[in-house]
Amino acid sequence: MSPVEAGPGAGTPRILVAADTLFEDGADAPRPLEHTSAAFERLGWIGQPVVIIGERLAGHRLPADPEDRISWMRACLGAPDVAAAAFVVPDADRPNEATRRGAVEGWRQLGEAWHADRLITDRHSSVGPARRAGLTVVRIGPRDPCPAPSCEHADHEARDLLDAVRCLLTADAFGAPPGR
Repeated sequence: MSPVEAGPGAGTPRILVAADTLFEDGADAPRPLEHTSAAFERLGWIGQPVVIIGERLAGHRLPADPEDRISWMRACLGAPDVAAAAFVVPDADRPNEATRRGAVEGWRQLGEAWHADRLITDRHSSVGPARRAGLTVVRIGPRDPCPAPSCEHADHEARDLLDAVRCLLTADAFGAPPGR
């Protein structure tokens, strides 16, 4: 599967979930977070999660072949049927305008291919390009202290994976974002 090729059921609403948000650092290899299954179950109430996995995870290099990375991730999660896409998160922090435009285009293509309009991530560098690509972004981690008016903030800030899911469930149920 190419990085932006949609899997079966392409008409189902999708939610992109960065693999980084599903794993914790382990001594030998990344380990799934305790609440990953519950998060997937709850996300299923409003759409289908699609795990996006890059070349590295929790400081570890993953298999070079995209299909091998997806297979490895599914085996680690114990979720052989989870929708997944190999996608190297574009580095939008580079000062080069072409690189920034490429990051936006990469997120736009991924969102369109998977019919996704939401992203859960823990990377600050993904927020701006993903939002400009039309995705609603939930960023996990400490609140971004960026004081610059040009700094792009996520649509929702979350403490952890389950809080990110709660943000999306609340927005879906009430049509408005919960307080940050």
